[in-house]
Amino acid sequence: MIFCLEFKVGQQDALQADVEQVMDYALDLKNFHRYSSDKTIVPILVPTKRNSSSSILQPSIYHDSVFNPLISGETGLRTLIQDVLLHIKADEPGSIKNWVISPYTPTPTIIEAARSLYENHSVEKITRHEADKVSTDSTISYILDIINHSKQNGQKSICFVTGVPGAGKTLVGLDVAVKQSYHDDGKYSDDDGAVYLSGNGLLVAVLTEALARNNFQKATEQKQKKKLSDSRREVKKFIQIIHRYRDNMLAKIKNPVENGMLVIDPDKAVKLQKSGYGEVEHVAIFDEAQRAWTHKRIADYLKRGGTYGNKLKVANFPMSEASFLIW
Repeated sequence: MIFCLEFKVGQQDALQADVEQVMDYALDLKNFHRYSSDKTIVPILVPTKRNSSSSILQPSIYHDSVFNPLISGETGLRTLIQDVLLHIKADEPGSIKNWVISPYTPTPTIIEAARSLYENHSVEKITRHEADKVSTDSTISYILDIINHSKQNGQKSICFVTGVPGAGKTLVGLDVAVKQSYHDDGKYSDDDGAVYLSGNGLLVAVLTEALARNNFQKATEQKQKKKLSDSRREVKKFIQIIHRYRDNMLAKIKNPVENGMLVIDPDKAVKLQKSGYGEVEHVAIFDEAQRAWTHKRIADYLKRGGTYGNKLKVANFPMSEASFLIW
């Protein structure tokens, strides 16, 4: 058993932020510290001036051998630990071999991970993967093979990537987008490129800027003549907010819709392409795809003229957002 203690010296109150802090530490040990992963972990917040201690010992609802945080002042800590040991019927005290030198492999922030991917590092090297230990590299390779097979045979394919939080699903999508969009020489591919779509506008904005600066720095190191604005424009081709991408696609269709059938207007498509609104339509990666809009929601949205700066009105839109993106 592992006790995870967070001391707040001189403090009397147990603040919610402090309770969450010690719980986060316990979860980090459980999920990312190898020699703690199969142990019972008990987080305890210790505001040293507190006069009372927790009396309810309760495992978390997730059946992960992590207890809900306990609280004790300095004077009651010893008794609380003894109560926990009696409650759980722990074995004799001992040590965990090599615990202090156990590998600790937390999932990186999405920005750190994206930059590493952009520098052509393997996902396997930058993130711990869960999902029954299935290799994220194998998943990426498999998806890229499907893309290549679909291209060669003129087919349309759909892949679903699932996994627990922290498994690396978003990183798989980003890595596929990068590998599909850039050749081995580092040049962007307009013909084979992919687009990574997310409904999280802030994430897209931060990712775009981080990758653009990284791209510009690499170009500068290689003595290429490239402006930061060029790098931003390049990155925006393959990382986009879903709403704008979808609305730009909608702007290409013939309006009004007749007989419930969507048809591309070639004049609109050419005009948008020349205006810099051409979309990568060969490979689209939708992060958090379960958030795609239903038929009713997108039909109501287009009936009233939309938001996000979109003035396009489409009456009687015939399909859901997911169906439209596949179409």
